[in-house]
Amino acid sequence: MPGPMKNFQILLVEDDPKIADTLVCALQSEFGSEAEVAATVTAEDALVCLNSEPFHLLISDHHLPQMTGLELIALTRASMPDLKIIFMTAAPPEPGAEKIDEYADRHLLKPFKIPELIGCIRGLMQAGQDRIGGERFR
Repeated sequence: MPGPMKNFQILLVEDDPKIADTLVCALQSEFGSEAEVAATVTAEDALVCLNSEPFHLLISDHHLPQMTGLELIALTRASMPDLKIIFMTAAPPEPGAEKIDEYADRHLLKPFKIPELIGCIRGLMQAGQDRIGGERFR
């Protein structure tokens, strides 16, 4: 019989402190001890985190300082094909936007409601592909 479920690791990349704080609080409130949420401001910091800890889900904004979220998810998808990715953007489609669907599992247009994000996360986990400690994340 498997042991207790381990924490689900979520990495949020958002350069707006108000949005980041709101999302981190909402995710911690929704998932409680089931998930651990880390946040970074830049794509570069996200890459460091992703290469040093095992994350199950990356949630990235598009407009970030220095490197865009699209560049981040492209690099991440190439090196971590099993990592689930949710991509957030307020921007209208621009050249290269068709690549979003190639790199991200879900795409959210800002502004979105918190339950929409929660639904995306639960939907990805219920797909049955992410298992933690032998149990499906609920």
